[in-house]
Amino acid sequence: FVVEKASIEGLSFETVAPEAIVYNTNNNEFTNVVVDGFDADDIKYSIESGDCATVDENTGKLTVLKAGTVVVKATLAESDNYNEATATYTLTVNKATQTIEFEDKEETVFYGQSYQRIATPVADSTLPDGYGYNHDEGVVVTYMVETPEGEEIFATAKEDGTLEFENQKIGTVTVKAVLPANDCYEEATATYTVTVSEYRIENAYTITGDMTDADNEWYCGDITITPAENHLIGKTNNLGDTNEWSESIVISTEGVSNGMDVYFKNIETGAITTAYTISSESLKLDKSAPYDLKIKYETSSWYEEILDTITFGYYNSVVTFVMEAKDDISGVEFFKWSFTPDGYGEAVSDLEVYATAENGVYVSEKCVLGDENDLKELRGKISFFAYDYAGNSSEYEDTYVVVIDTDPPIVDITVNAVPECIVNNEYPYEYAEED
Repeated sequence: FVVEKASIEGLSFETVAPEAIVYNTNNNEFTNVVVDGFDADDIKYSIESGDCATVDENTGKLTVLKAGTVVVKATLAESDNYNEATATYTLTVNKATQTIEFEDKEETVFYGQSYQRIATPVADSTLPDGYGYNHDEGVVVTYMVETPEGEEIFATAKEDGTLEFENQKIGTVTVKAVLPANDCYEEATATYTVTVSEYRIENAYTITGDMTDADNEWYCGDITITPAENHLIGKTNNLGDTNEWSESIVISTEGVSNGMDVYFKNIETGAITTAYTISSESLKLDKSAPYDLKIKYETSSWYEEILDTITFGYYNSVVTFVMEAKDDISGVEFFKWSFTPDGYGEAVSDLEVYATAENGVYVSEKCVLGDENDLKELRGKISFFAYDYAGNSSEYEDTYVVVIDTDPPIVDITVNAVPECIVNNEYPYEYAEED
């Protein structure tokens, strides 16, 4: 008869269903052997499935390589009397946690300033792998801005952790750093919050320029807006290299529409202010003098049309006139007129007369040369200056010689023949015979 080999009963591991372990614990080792009653030298251990660990075939000790699941088999080899016997157990290796931390840094920044905050893994060289974090080649910490749903994004994070802010946006930004998972470690994250605030400065700028009078509201030369010390000035507060910042802004455009919003950038920190509004009233500029100056006389004597080609003659009468000028920017404020005698009469100097606007022309009040109560003869020229509100002036000197004559005019007409004319039934002329 044939005697069959017997089967070995009772071959099993001490821990049939071990609890999961975590990578990087217990020196990354795990031991589970078969129960007593079998000769250890006859037992061989192997990995039936999984690649997260290796096993010592003689001792059954596992060396953990990474997270995963491994099936370990123990084998009692066939003998003359017994068939081969095997037993298995399954072990799960969970990923370890890793930690990253942001460097300590002030969590408030002014608009315009750059902001970078680096997150680094927390290393622990005493751990079995000597690191304590994902150190795979090429692995880096990445950054992102977390924006709640429905809220506007006003910053993005670059690869190196530097924040790029959107134009004209302030508020609070939450930044998240991520160190990715690998076969051994769970993903690690860290966050920080930074507040972007408005930047304002005292005495942000000064305005300078030529004025004829400190109390004048008009400039008569280019206007310069100069920022406070250690600052630059610009016309927008846009971020980036496209914005133009300068040491001053010069205004040369005449008129009353030069008002603007200006912004200031701190040279040392990069902080940029919100808008400072400079009103047009503060930047009124008129560099042009009045033009088209004229004198208009009131005439009263019948013979003035004859004298008009060389003089304005007045018999027993004061000289009445007005001055005119045009000014397209600030307008004519007043005139100053003078009389310069030529032979006789008293000089008149810088008599000031205010101007009023009439159909685009500025006209003086009526001016009088001579004293009706004490009329004296005079001869000379009238000149005047027209001043605009900015203090610009133009001079006008009349080409006419003005004459006040207190003696009546004498008309003497001599003819060589007796005219044949009768006036009011009378002969108006005396006849004188020629010698």
